[in-house]
Amino acid sequence: MVEQNFTQKTKQLIDKLKGICNNAGLGNSGDEFNIITQVFLYKFMNDKFGYEAKQIEPKLNGAENWEEAIRKFSDEEYELLLSKMSPDSARLRPDHFISTLWNKQNSEQFSALFSDTLRDIAKINNDVFSVKTEEGQKIQLFNGVDGYLRNQSEVKKDDFAKALIGQLVDVNFEEIFDQKFDFFSTIFEYLIKDYNKDGGGVYAEYYTPHAIAKIMAAILVDKPVSNVSVYDPSAGSGTLLMNVAHAIGEDKCTIYSQDISDKSSNLLRLNLILNNLVHSIHNVVQGNTIKDPYFKSGSDPMKFDFIVSNPPFKLDFSDWRVDIDTKDNSERFFAGIPNIPKKKKDSMAIYLLFIQHIIHSLSTKGKAAIVVPSGFCTDTGTIHEKIRKFLIEEKLLAGVIHFPSNFFANTNTSVSVMFLDNSKPNDNVMFLDASKLGVAIKESNNTRIIIKEDELEKIFETFTRKDEIPEFSKMVGVDQIKEIDYMIKAGLYFTINKENLARNRKDIKKQKEILSQKNFGLASKFNDSLFRNFILDEVLPKDIAQDKEWIEYFTISDLLEEARGGEWGKETPNKNYTEKVRCIRGTDIPKIRLCNYEKIPFRYVKKDHISLKSLEPNDVVIEISGGSPKQSTGRICIITEETIQHLETPVLCTNFCRVLRFKDKNLSLYIYNYLTLLYDHGQMFNLENNTSGIKNLIFPAFTNNLQIPFPKDKSIIKEAYTNIYLKKSE
Repeated sequence: MVEQNFTQKTKQLIDKLKGICNNAGLGNSGDEFNIITQVFLYKFMNDKFGYEAKQIEPKLNGAENWEEAIRKFSDEEYELLLSKMSPDSARLRPDHFISTLWNKQNSEQFSALFSDTLRDIAKINNDVFSVKTEEGQKIQLFNGVDGYLRNQSEVKKDDFAKALIGQLVDVNFEEIFDQKFDFFSTIFEYLIKDYNKDGGGVYAEYYTPHAIAKIMAAILVDKPVSNVSVYDPSAGSGTLLMNVAHAIGEDKCTIYSQDISDKSSNLLRLNLILNNLVHSIHNVVQGNTIKDPYFKSGSDPMKFDFIVSNPPFKLDFSDWRVDIDTKDNSERFFAGIPNIPKKKKDSMAIYLLFIQHIIHSLSTKGKAAIVVPSGFCTDTGTIHEKIRKFLIEEKLLAGVIHFPSNFFANTNTSVSVMFLDNSKPNDNVMFLDASKLGVAIKESNNTRIIIKEDELEKIFETFTRKDEIPEFSKMVGVDQIKEIDYMIKAGLYFTINKENLARNRKDIKKQKEILSQKNFGLASKFNDSLFRNFILDEVLPKDIAQDKEWIEYFTISDLLEEARGGEWGKETPNKNYTEKVRCIRGTDIPKIRLCNYEKIPFRYVKKDHISLKSLEPNDVVIEISGGSPKQSTGRICIITEETIQHLETPVLCTNFCRVLRFKDKNLSLYIYNYLTLLYDHGQMFNLENNTSGIKNLIFPAFTNNLQIPFPKDKSIIKEAYTNIYLKKSE
């Protein structure tokens, strides 16, 4: 209760300081950020000095005012007191105390006096509390508050400074210095919540959710360690570093960080001070990690025991791309450097460089956890594939966890976390899909997904114990991952079991009744309800549906004669595009299934494309691009004689679809119904990625990894369809 009450008091202090800034016209600006963080840190240091002074000199505990009591110390007594202070505490003189400034509020130019006091504290403590640039220039702790009220009179500046000091005397931080990490992380998050956003952040300073940071730290630090190094090449405000340091023990690790943003470096310094990690402040570097990595061992990047990173995903680095595309960097960027696009230069995938830099910076026993956009796990880009191949071939990848979209406050990008472990060969990779966990909450105008404590515990326990839970987690051998182009998305390796297939059996009777009342064509007679009944009851009897002696499994690629793309053609005929066709789009697939052909658009294609791309009876058309957050890609229809007759002209599909033509035409309807069943059960969500907001079916995984059950005697299929279901549907 004491902790809760003080947390509330601290938040009220922060709100009051922000209110003062808002009244001065600085609300939610960069200037407000600088003022609030300086004033809050000044208060923190003042009270921590008093807290430690009382531990060293018990007589100060009985003093009515410890600041007044210290002012009576001789020079020798004061120097002795300072010598016994913790290295984490700022060295203050009595004229630096808050009470001193409070007593001088009526002085002329009080704003200048306040700022000079802050700057003097920074100067005296520069060696301990300054961060540095990659050139070695020190960035001091405080720079004062008087420079932020531009074009204001001295009277207004003085009133502003007095208002700030007035808030600092009502709260005493001394009672909270024995609190632990979670308390200070809560205070830090509240302190910076309005500033660590990407609205003014060129460098995509997305706030890393505490839930991800906590999971990453817990999984990385799976046993006691000491005297280890912890590194973040894109540190931001330090959330990831703080969690790992806490899991290890603040006195058992040294932190190293680099970030291109000066704001982030200041946030990290504040975080280190709040969390008893002052000894690592001199390792906080503001600079470009990719272009000029600061921490080196000779000419190579320094190696670290633990690395955590939530790098910027996309950034325009076209101005300095040429500087890193050198022979010296060929080993560090082994998979390549993204090219400069002709348009949208700010979409350059800089996170790919951070992944490679992290791999190159791992010690021989090192471990890493990296936040990546989930699309990386399946993207077919050359650099993506080379990185994934390296991780699998070198047995460096220990696991992947997929998190929900809207998990970050300022982006709806779906994210995953990759765990690397260089301490042992990883013959198996742990995949965990947490994308469906969490609850949605409203924050301002945004919706965020919050993962609950019990869900976090489930993620941690499942991942660390290597438990396999259907549709949630699975251990997969590296050889199996190699078979599908080194893709590392959990859903690709989840099996489709009988329970999934039977999920909607209770709707069969109702759907059959609906069917009997509709005059559907042949393409709709074997819809998913009939197929469920067929696959579960007639062809695969309940007791032996998983009997390997009775059934066998084939992939799509095992059965294909060919798979080819389509063509959209032209809206009107011209010199080359002369042949009129009907073109099926993804949005037309539901219409085809209902034998509704009226709005299938006419297009014009080249004459020689008619024979190459026209659809035939028993072709299966599947959508490979489109969908929405609630609708997967993978809508599917089968082309029948009836389809061709009704559309009259040659029929094609767009290039956002694929045509599946099977060797055995008698199996087409069976395969179509099976895939329709999977789509209706949401299984296609596991076979798609999301690139630049467009969802795509991962076609190699779809054709090479998806297993379809068949009775070993395939004549049963033909007989069942012709003799059983044609009669039942008539």
